Amino acid sequence: MENTKTADLFNDVMGPIMCGPSSSSTAGPTRIGRLTYDLCGQGDYKKVVIEYSSHTGYSHGRGSGTTKGVTGGLMGWMPDHENLFYSLDVAKERGLDIPVVITEDPVPHVNTITLKCSLNNGMDISTRMISMGGGSVAVYQIDDLRVDLFGGRYEVVVWGDSAAQAAAQALLGQAPVAQNDHLAVFSREEETDIDAVRNLSGVRYASQLYPVVPCVTRDDAQAPFTTAAGMQAWQAEHGGSILDAAFAYQSGISGWDQKRIMDWSLHLLDVMDQSVQAGLDNDGRGFFCVRPVSHALKELHEKKKFLDTGILGVATVAATAVMESNMSMRLVIAAPTGGSAGVFPGVAAALAEAGYTREQIAESLLVAALVGAFIYNQATFTASVGGCAVEIGAASSMSAAAAAYLLGGDTKVCLDAAGLALRNLTGLACDPLASGVEVPCIHRNAMGSANAIVSANMALGGVDPVLPYDEVIEAMYVFGKNCVDNNWACGRIGRVGAQGTATGQRVREEFSRKAPMD
Repeated sequence: MENTKTADLFNDVMGPIMCGPSSSSTAGPTRIGRLTYDLCGQGDYKKVVIEYSSHTGYSHGRGSGTTKGVTGGLMGWMPDHENLFYSLDVAKERGLDIPVVITEDPVPHVNTITLKCSLNNGMDISTRMISMGGGSVAVYQIDDLRVDLFGGRYEVVVWGDSAAQAAAQALLGQAPVAQNDHLAVFSREEETDIDAVRNLSGVRYASQLYPVVPCVTRDDAQAPFTTAAGMQAWQAEHGGSILDAAFAYQSGISGWDQKRIMDWSLHLLDVMDQSVQAGLDNDGRGFFCVRPVSHALKELHEKKKFLDTGILGVATVAATAVMESNMSMRLVIAAPTGGSAGVFPGVAAALAEAGYTREQIAESLLVAALVGAFIYNQATFTASVGGCAVEIGAASSMSAAAAAYLLGGDTKVCLDAAGLALRNLTGLACDPLASGVEVPCIHRNAMGSANAIVSANMALGGVDPVLPYDEVIEAMYVFGKNCVDNNWACGRIGRVGAQGTATGQRVREEFSRKAPMD
């Protein structure tokens, strides 16, 4: 299943604000659990069975906090809940019955989760949802009804016959977006009085799914363009910088004005700063293969014990600190993913060290997000679908454009910087030890930050990536999918790459013995 929606800069690219370690395997599943919580009348169930197919990476069950995420969501939590790390313990204390079952069922996507709920009123409700990458989710099926919902609106779900559905349609003043003879789904921009729906004659049950993203998708949402070429055509007609294009894009999608967009961008920078500090103060919670080192890196950098790389040393420390915070299931920004959450903060720290103001860096974040939207709209942010290039590569590409923008680059230079950075990392395999977001994910973020800065400088110097940016995305995605289709991907545990080495096998076996099903 490919992305079928247009990216929102804050819903899908720079976000969510989440507890690590993985946007696809932690934040997305948390949102899936939360949507199911809403679907079942705000958690009005006596039992929920979590089903992972053996055809998904989730069936391995360790290191990425997937079950912790789903369980937290089923208790009404969002991906940024401070106790997400402890969700399994909290659920047990509350007496919640949430077993995990591994099936052989075919699934529409490698990140599919099926939840089977037994409600206190005697109803059984099942849902199948997909973590699409970067924390984005899709509700794929409710009971036997195929749907396309993305967690960005108020979705009213009505169980009842055709007469009950017609009554609901009359009350809500709109047709359902999906229905069969006993179930209908209405998608709305504003909250509905769900009790009024439940009181309609013939309605067996009704529930309301609330948005799990910061920007509610409007009825008239329309991006002015969805690709880099489209943006350049838009600029040829309307003028303006790449930042102006970012404002126009997000305003068209969300309806937010420039002040609200900038305020949120500044808020994201605040969270990134907190992530850096949390990483520097890390106690090692959640680590398995390595130990936190960002604090030691910072001391070495400050004492000038590194080779002199200028602001690259600052970027290395910040990127590593964020990823160590991420590995401990502390707060980070998926930028665009949990596995690449450190790349942009690393570049942002370097830009701050170079003297740029907070407002300027917030502007550059929007430029980065717009470039990321082009990747989302034409590819994916899921490494298990497109390899690590769609995570570290995407983050580095986005950050290169941001740096080039602050260095005075026009739209072409920003896209050239983005293209160089992404081409440098095309073919990067998702090859973790065990199954956590730890090795080499933490280390690759520092590399992604450095690649972004170098690529920005190269583009400003006139280095030409030759391929237009949209074609760079195409080449990266096709190559990555081919690698994944041939089992060179993180979901193919123990077969290839580092996982196939003697050390990889030893670490995997030890991890399987010691790490909990989480």
